[in-house]
Amino acid sequence: MNFIKRALLSTIRKKGKSIILLVVIFILGNLMAGSIAVKQATVNVEKTVKNKLGAEAVVDYDWENLSEDKIPKLDQKTIDKIGKLDGVKYYEYNVSSFLNSKEYESYCGPDCEMGVVDGIGAGFEIYGVQIPSILDISEKKISLSEGRVFKQQEIDEGKPVALVSTIFAEMNNIHVGDTVTFTAAVYDWEDMDGNGDPKVLSTKDYSMDVIGIFDASLSIKEETGEDGGMVDYYLTQRIYVPNDLASKANNWMMEEEKKVNQSEEEYENFESLNATYYLKDASQLEEFRDDAKKLLPKGFAITISSDAYDSVAGPISFISWLATGILYISIGATILILGLVVILFLRDRRHEFGIYLSIGVRKWKIVAQIVIEVLIVGIIALTLSLFSGKELANGVSQKMIEQQVINEDPYGYTYTSYMDSNVDQNEVLDAYEVTLDGDYIVMLYLIGLGTLLVSSIAPTLYVVRLKPRKVLM
Repeated sequence: MNFIKRALLSTIRKKGKSIILLVVIFILGNLMAGSIAVKQATVNVEKTVKNKLGAEAVVDYDWENLSEDKIPKLDQKTIDKIGKLDGVKYYEYNVSSFLNSKEYESYCGPDCEMGVVDGIGAGFEIYGVQIPSILDISEKKISLSEGRVFKQQEIDEGKPVALVSTIFAEMNNIHVGDTVTFTAAVYDWEDMDGNGDPKVLSTKDYSMDVIGIFDASLSIKEETGEDGGMVDYYLTQRIYVPNDLASKANNWMMEEEKKVNQSEEEYENFESLNATYYLKDASQLEEFRDDAKKLLPKGFAITISSDAYDSVAGPISFISWLATGILYISIGATILILGLVVILFLRDRRHEFGIYLSIGVRKWKIVAQIVIEVLIVGIIALTLSLFSGKELANGVSQKMIEQQVINEDPYGYTYTSYMDSNVDQNEVLDAYEVTLDGDYIVMLYLIGLGTLLVSSIAPTLYVVRLKPRKVLM
C-alpha cells in the first residue's frame, strides 16, 4: 500500500481527529480569508478610483518650500526632457497672460461682481497651448462649438489666432473669422485713484483672429439621465492662443515693468510656466514622479492625479492596514496552533509509525503521508472558509469603515480632492465592496496551503527522530 492511499484511509477512519483538525483550520481559515478579502477589496477600490482619476502629472511650483529670494524658472528644454521619460503618452505646458479689454464684456456667472480697472476694462486670461488639438478638448473640459482648432504651423510660429467661449461670443457679437483685440497694461500700484484702481503707465494692444468658438458647459447627462449642462464660468473668460503669443505679451510686460521699477532682478523670472504630463498607465505615476524630480530645478514639485485618492481614502487605508496586520497574525497563529495539534496527534500514532519503519517504509514517505492528511482536511476547511470568511469580512469591515468615517469627520463633511478629480470620500467608500473574485480565491489557497505545509512539515521532525526498536520495545 502506498503512502497516498494510507493517508486517505487514515483520514477517513480517524473521523474524530479529522473533524477536530477541520474545525481548527476552519476557524483559523476564516481569519485568513476575511483579512485577504478585505485587503483585496481595498486594492480594488484603489485601482478603480485611480483609474477614474486618470494618469495625469502636473509640474508646478513647490509652494511650501519656495524661496522668497528668487522664483525658479522651468524652461522648455527641461519640459521636453521630462516628456521623453518612459510611460509618457503626451504632454502639454501652458503660458498664461492676463489682458484687458474696454470693448468686450466678460461674464463670471450669476451674482458675480468682477473687478474692472478703470479705463482698461474687463480682464481675460490669455491661455497658451502647445498641442494644436487642445488638451482641454481631448479631456472633455470644453468642446468645440464652431470653427476649428489650431494648426501646427500656427503653434510653431505663434500666430495671432484664438478660440473664444460661446458666452463671450454671444455677449459681444463675435463670430468665427472676426478679429478681437486685447490690451496688455503696466500699472503703478503705488498711485491709486479714488476708486482704488492703480494708474495705467503703459499699454499695448494684441489683435488676433477668431478661428474657433468653444463651449464651456460640462455635461451632467451621466448623473441625471437628461441632456443639460453646468457652465464653468472661469473658462468663459479664457482665450486660447498659441504659447508663443502669450509669451510675447508676458515679455513685453516684463520689459515695461523693468523700465518703471528700474530693477533687473525683481522681474527676471516674470513668466510662470508649468507642464502637464499624461501617462499611458496610472500605475506608472509614482515611478514617473521619482524620475521627473531628478530633472526638475529646485523649487518645483510634481502633483499626480492619484494624490487625490490619498487625500480622501483615510478609512480605506486604515482598514487595509488592519487587514494586513490580522493576516500576519492569523498566519502566525495557524502555524503555531496547527503545529501543536499535529504534534499531539503524532504522539498518539507513535506505534503506528514504528511499525512502518520496522517494515522498511522510508521516513520521507511517512512525512509525506502526514502532510497529505493535513492537506486533505485543510483544503476542505479552506474551501468552507472561502465563503464564510468573505461574509464575515464584509459585515465587520463595513461597520469599521462607517465608524472610522465618523471618527475622522463627525459632522458629515466630505473632502473634495484637487486637480479637477471630482472624487470625494463618499465616492471612495461607495467603491468598496468585498467580492468573491479570482484574486481572492487564488490568494487564499496560496497563503492557506503554504501555511498548512509549514504547520505540518515542522512537527514531522518528531517522526524523523524515531527509532523503530525503541518505539516497539
